[in-house]
Amino acid sequence: MVHDLSFDNLKDIIDISIDSCVSWKAIHTRILSIIMYILLRMCKVKYEKTKEILDMLNLMNIKTCHSWVKSMFDEDDLCIILKDERGKYKRKRFYDCYPELEQEAKAYSLKHAT
Repeated sequence: MVHDLSFDNLKDIIDISIDSCVSWKAIHTRILSIIMYILLRMCKVKYEKTKEILDMLNLMNIKTCHSWVKSMFDEDDLCIILKDERGKYKRKRFYDCYPELEQEAKAYSLKHAT
């Protein structure tokens, strides 16, 4: 059920999505963080709770998100977050660091799939 979802579930979904996307870069994390920050603030979630949620989801910190949003509106250019040419490095996938766990996870899934 949808009401059973938690921030831990959401964090796991974000982590899986990031790990699954071969071309995921830091710039994508920046964009996702800013979108989440804007949505939370538009829903009138208090600053401290927004900070806590961003931290729980392993996204950028709230001060950085706020700074980017302020820059976007001060410059009147929503694409300013892309213009600094930073964040081009490729994020290391979990299974790149622990390849043996990938094999164990696949074997476990196959064994329990039936």
